[in-house]
Amino acid sequence: MSKIGKPESSSSVVDCGVAAVPGATKSTLRRPRLALSFGWLRAGVGSYLSHVADFIYPPRCLVCGQDLGDEVDGDRRAQFCGTCFGELVFDDHPQCIRCGGPAEEVSPESVRCRHCRNDDFPFERAVALGLYRGSLRDTILRTKRLTGEPLARALGCVLAEEIAQFGFTGEIDAVVPVPARWGRRIRRGTSAATEIARPVARRLKAPLLSGLFRWRRNVREQSRLRPRQRRRNVVGALRCSSHYDIGGARILLIDDVMTTGATATAATKALIRAGAKSVFVGVIARGVGGT
Repeated sequence: MSKIGKPESSSSVVDCGVAAVPGATKSTLRRPRLALSFGWLRAGVGSYLSHVADFIYPPRCLVCGQDLGDEVDGDRRAQFCGTCFGELVFDDHPQCIRCGGPAEEVSPESVRCRHCRNDDFPFERAVALGLYRGSLRDTILRTKRLTGEPLARALGCVLAEEIAQFGFTGEIDAVVPVPARWGRRIRRGTSAATEIARPVARRLKAPLLSGLFRWRRNVREQSRLRPRQRRRNVVGALRCSSHYDIGGARILLIDDVMTTGATATAATKALIRAGAKSVFVGVIARGVGGT
């Protein structure tokens, strides 16, 4: 049985590129001295090949296809042109610290905005890149296809930096994507939430538990339902696998879109029933007004 809880030190969670491995330590992942001695060579070759690839296939914006040229500078905008990046994120608008929605109307004495003041969410807080509309909506729809996996991971990189700016870096013990319904996963061949979660887990140096959730029953597609129907649709529909022990863990739940918060609420309650201490939510887009 895989164990995951609050790490005692940074050595209990090891970054392995895609996601960290629960319970791994420096001793269990010790590599041969010969491999370590040639580490500088591998890094040099990798850097050289990367430059060659960029010369043959110049980096282009993953949204519009524009040649990025000198815009690639290693920051969170590296895979998007300036115009597209500006259309994807909230940068010039504050967001509600409770639900991740636009927060222009939050009063000083309240932490809730008009989009969540009547909701009793069980998660601690939510972070979103932007609103589910326009270019961001179109971009998210592209991530739901198998060919959209690179785009989903690029959005995940941006979300990871946004989450880090909110101070989550040292507060998360594991990253858990909301699972795709099995029928949808078979039809599409991919899970956008899982691909988004990969770079988030890597950035936070936390385990990615993509197999934690199980659907207990079939549910209807949320986007086709009204708000009250969405809540009833997913009540009690998720459970946590007994192969993981998340007792006392602080979980970051990842999804592509949050509108009513029904799925995030159902997932959070399942995590808490399994012993999680607290749950935070990270999404690419926040849907408001029934979008």
